[in-house]
Amino acid sequence: MQKVAGGQTTVYVGPHYEKNLTTGVVTKYYYLGGQRVAMVQGGTPYYLHADHGFADEAWGARAW
Repeated sequence: MQKVAGGQTTVYVGPHYEKNLTTGVVTKYYYLGGQRVAMVQGGTPYYLHADHGFADEAWGARAW
């Protein structure tokens, strides 16, 4: 699947991999028990967490 937004083109390969064709940045997603828990974007690892201060649907990312 391919998405063009804001002058950037991103290709998605399943739920685990995407590549921004404009910048060349690759993002890989990691799951545990069906929930996305971490990602590596441009070589930098991040863990993902629910932001319970606002809403269950709000998520944030922190670099390791």
